[in-house]
Amino acid sequence: MANQEREVVEEQEAKDTNGMSPLAGIKKNAVRILTSSRNERVGYTYTCTPNCVGSRTDSASKSLVRTTSKIGSNTMALMASVRAQAIEGGNLQAAIASVAARYGARTFNSTDPGACHCANGIGNCIGCESKPMYKDFRRNPGHDGRDGLPGSAITTPLFPGAEGQAGECTIVVGHPDGTQNRYTSRYDLHLTGFDIEDGNGDGIFEPGEFLYVRRIRILNKGGMPSPICRIPIYVKPSKYLLPTTGSDGCALIPSSIAPGTEVTLADSIKVLIRQNENPPAIGTQFFEQDQVLVKASMPWLNRDLPFFEFSRSVDIQYPIELRNLDFLPAMAPGSTTRSAYEDANVLSKVYNKGFRALGSSTTSQRVVEVSIAIPEDCGVLNSVEETWASEVSTDIEEVGAKSTTILQQAVRVAPDAPNDRHMVLRVDLYISVPHDQVDDGAERDMQLVHQNDVHCQISSRHVFNPRSRFLLVTNSQVEQKRTQGLLGFINNDLGMDADLWNVSLYGGLQYRPEANEGTAENVIRTYQGKSVIFLDNQFGFFGSGARTATGLCDTAILSEACAHGTGLLFLGSASFDAFRSLSASAVQALISNTRNAHSTLRPSSEFRSMEELISSISQLRLLQSTEISHFTVPVPRLWYRSSKASPAVTARRLAKCLMQRFPQERFLVTTLESNLTPTKGSQKNLGKVVVLHGCTKQSVLLAAEPPPKARPDMMNAEDFLSNGSLNNSEPRPPPESPRLGAFEMFMVVSSLPITTKCNIVWLRSAERTTSMQKECSDLAQRAVLLYLQKDVNYEINLFLDSLAELEIGHEPKAKGSLRVLALHFPTLSHLFSHPAALTSEPIPKDVVDLLAYTEASVLPQKKRQVLQSQFLPFLYRRSQVHSFFVFVIDALLEHKAFDANAIRDFHCRVRKEIHSNWDRSKRDTASMITSMCSQFTRKSNHAFTKGQLSARDIASKTEAVEPAQWDQRWERLEAERRRVAEECRMAREELGARILEA
Repeated sequence: MANQEREVVEEQEAKDTNGMSPLAGIKKNAVRILTSSRNERVGYTYTCTPNCVGSRTDSASKSLVRTTSKIGSNTMALMASVRAQAIEGGNLQAAIASVAARYGARTFNSTDPGACHCANGIGNCIGCESKPMYKDFRRNPGHDGRDGLPGSAITTPLFPGAEGQAGECTIVVGHPDGTQNRYTSRYDLHLTGFDIEDGNGDGIFEPGEFLYVRRIRILNKGGMPSPICRIPIYVKPSKYLLPTTGSDGCALIPSSIAPGTEVTLADSIKVLIRQNENPPAIGTQFFEQDQVLVKASMPWLNRDLPFFEFSRSVDIQYPIELRNLDFLPAMAPGSTTRSAYEDANVLSKVYNKGFRALGSSTTSQRVVEVSIAIPEDCGVLNSVEETWASEVSTDIEEVGAKSTTILQQAVRVAPDAPNDRHMVLRVDLYISVPHDQVDDGAERDMQLVHQNDVHCQISSRHVFNPRSRFLLVTNSQVEQKRTQGLLGFINNDLGMDADLWNVSLYGGLQYRPEANEGTAENVIRTYQGKSVIFLDNQFGFFGSGARTATGLCDTAILSEACAHGTGLLFLGSASFDAFRSLSASAVQALISNTRNAHSTLRPSSEFRSMEELISSISQLRLLQSTEISHFTVPVPRLWYRSSKASPAVTARRLAKCLMQRFPQERFLVTTLESNLTPTKGSQKNLGKVVVLHGCTKQSVLLAAEPPPKARPDMMNAEDFLSNGSLNNSEPRPPPESPRLGAFEMFMVVSSLPITTKCNIVWLRSAERTTSMQKECSDLAQRAVLLYLQKDVNYEINLFLDSLAELEIGHEPKAKGSLRVLALHFPTLSHLFSHPAALTSEPIPKDVVDLLAYTEASVLPQKKRQVLQSQFLPFLYRRSQVHSFFVFVIDALLEHKAFDANAIRDFHCRVRKEIHSNWDRSKRDTASMITSMCSQFTRKSNHAFTKGQLSARDIASKTEAVEPAQWDQRWERLEAERRRVAEECRMAREELGARILEA
């Protein structure tokens, strides 16, 4: 309510003259929410006195009996009502009356004729004493009113006040003759600029040279002439600038420069550029920037002239430098080359940055000298006097202004230089000091201005050894210990020989023209059926930029090598992207595009039906043909098969059939339209289906990641074989010679051709053939066995995942089994057809272990396969394959004098020790083999699997593509071939120009 008033009861102690009031001691809290306060009298209270009619002074007046009784009966209830009492009413008078009625107070002071309390009455007599009662009242605040109107915006702009009247200052200059000159301001000299020139005029400020500050410009901005006395101007010393002493080290300001006048001084300041005390770091040029700060000093005041300061930056450097030192990345011992200092096309060495020619025969008579040094145990240099020494200095007669000078130096590598060593040629550039006075016959002071190192690898020439089983392809960036580690494992552990080929020494993988007589053009062709290991790190390749071994391989050569059983390993690939592209092109190397396919086809490559083509491919597989060729099958025009007779549908059907029948093979299928195959009777056909028979999945084309940094406390694979566990963590002393890591050992063994692997597991040390002169170590034999187990397991799983059948036919079962092995299981085919398998000699333990894991691989590998083998034993495909392998394994064991009990024990061992249908750790044979390989290589299963890549994982199946996709692959393949051929051609041309004699 707007007029509502709330009583705020605050304690007011009304003391009676005869004692305390009954209301004394009651604390009355105020509700402090009102804004206006007012103290009003609400009435009167009466107390008995001795003058009362009843003469009872010991009791209170009857008027307060009711109040006292109420308080005495329930004091807390009364206090609560007093503390929070709200009075309803329309005005203040109503509130006052309400409070008076509550406390029993009379509004007006009057006398009740009745008896008072002391006379047992309820009123008051004339003898009772009256006391006024006051209470505080506060009114509730009202609601806020509406906001007022906003004021008007300021429209009058404010401006700064007017400036006061300028003061005046007069400078009076008195002369001895009594005359005076008056000026309104003092002189104010400003340095506005100057020019800097070098001492010899070549435009280069070099250490040890004098610098001149000329054409100093001074402006007097003051109101009076400058002083008559001469004020010296100087250059402040700095890190590389040192003013000279004497009159040349400073200039003087002219006297009496008129106000507003700018003058240019004819004097100059001579400053010496300090010599560089520290020789420049190898491979860096000396370059410093300093500030030429010019000031003026007033000696009579011992202070600088204010506002007289100007600076300019100056570049301090030498006028000549070495540019793009170029040298052959690799040299063979005993060879002589000519090194050039620039690119192969622009041969330059020393560059003159100045505007004056330098050299002993020029007018400047500045001597320029180049010194080249080579380690004494690596080779010698040819001097001007046609003598060979380890250090040669050459005096350059002239280096033109802003030009380069060619300098060639013959280098001869010592015949007994250490192989695979990186020798360093130190090239130093000297120049005589700029202010040296040259006299005939006098020795000149020379200073070193630039030095650089040229690295070259000493690599032995390639010598073909017919007994070698490996070709190690290196480059100029391969460290010596890495090559020694690989050769040590091949020679000592595998017992084989290896040849070396350095792509930086030969400019690629091609033989040099003069050495190509009677040999193949590409070195890989010389090692068909052997192993080629490429070190796949990055290196500079004759101006073509950074390259790897994968970037220098011709896909056609690799495809041919894979077809002939050559093992190819790219070791140390930092990224598998380049290998993926290379291997995808190599395993399906296209011979031509679809436009020219008919011209490359031979009559023997054309078949009348798919069945005829499949039969021919089966015969080629049994004959182990290595030829990569195209086949064609016509698409006849049949009225009753119009929907299924299109070339595209036929291509897809043929690709699916080939993939199911030959899981070990790779085919690429496309179509040719009828107008592209103009042959007799072509009007009856809709077109042709072209089939490319690529490399088999048995082909060894691998890549491996670089080895990690070695840890001294890590145990290698040899420790694992000797200790039988991985718990031995005692640190081993460092080996005397570099040793290959276990993972790279396994990858090197993986690159061996299948025939070589079978030789290792079949032949014992006493039965080595001439191709294996030394005995393989236990480490190498263990790696070979692990890889064969892994390979056989892969072939079995590949066959089981396909729809291929065990086509034994009407032949005898033993002969038909060998035919099935040759068709679908090439690794086991080589193992069973090895000459040692045909003899009656005891079978090696490694072969027995391999046969055991072969049988385990065809047993159930998953829970669902276990159930299928239990409930459908005769219809289950894996059971049929298992029966086949039991037959061929038993036949071999019987041939090796195993009796029935020994054969039964062999199969029981497989069931108990290697495989188990109910033990999860022994059910999956592929995982078991992977775990054994991981333990051997000291890697986790994930690291072992992801650290290598095989071509059979990239192009893993037969596919049908459109003609446009076929042509796109052909174009990419041809573009890559042309790039490799062009880069190798340029490299050989540069080698031919640089090699003097061999």
